[in-house]
Amino acid sequence: MRKYYNLELRKIVSVTDLKTVENDSLNKEFHFPTESHSFYEFVYVLSGEIVCEAFDKRFTLKNGGFNLTLPNVPHRYFADSDAQIFIICFNCKSSVLSVFDNPVFLEDGEIGIMEKLIAEIENSFELPFKERVILKKDAPIGAQQIVENTIEELLIHLLRTKLSSNTVKSVKSKTELQTALVNEIISMLKESVYNRITLSKICRSLFYSSPYLNNLFKEHKKTTIMKYYAKLKIDESKKLLEQGLSVQEISDKLCFDNPNYFAKTFKSITGVTPSKYRQKN
Repeated sequence: MRKYYNLELRKIVSVTDLKTVENDSLNKEFHFPTESHSFYEFVYVLSGEIVCEAFDKRFTLKNGGFNLTLPNVPHRYFADSDAQIFIICFNCKSSVLSVFDNPVFLEDGEIGIMEKLIAEIENSFELPFKERVILKKDAPIGAQQIVENTIEELLIHLLRTKLSSNTVKSVKSKTELQTALVNEIISMLKESVYNRITLSKICRSLFYSSPYLNNLFKEHKKTTIMKYYAKLKIDESKKLLEQGLSVQEISDKLCFDNPNYFAKTFKSITGVTPSKYRQKN
């Protein structure tokens, strides 16, 4: 009987959620204020012409023009005449996207993907955008997944263009990319100090296996991911002890299984019990 083997398909780019979807009319009287945020942003010019400021550069986007802005990059848009633009903001997991450190523009084939994305969004979500992205009641089946997949497809095409371009002076080295991945893990752990996060959830979010991530993390931080996470919680618990919270309250706030487990973890990391630590401090 023939044998079959599994091939795990790794996603280099993964869109996790939409933040905003906007179809805006601009005129010369309206300027977007400068802003920066923790997610990615596409802007696509449906008609007219706009000026973008990002990456400490100013550039013009005409009809069919596009730009991708990375998280935490200050940017703004304004128009000298009437223009119609489409903005899509989203969260995405991929350290390799850090190669986009300059304005990004679309090639002909990529424009087709962008137009397909806009058409799917218009069929799927309530526009104009108000406070949150709302799925239409009669949205086609699988609408959200197609939007997600199409954004990922566009990003992959942009990566292929960027990484194969002769104009690229340098791409982040393997060491830099690994450091970025470790920093991303630490960021996830810090955000979850007052919640729970598991190694399997981290692996699913970053699309790497647990042995790879643990070995990489240990190489950089000399400890495992979950031990690092436990220390973050215990460091936070010290602050709460100094504020006068009880062991029960701290255990609940930091999402330990029970007060005894919290106390045991505290002592294993600090060498003293929570009560003795409080007495010393």
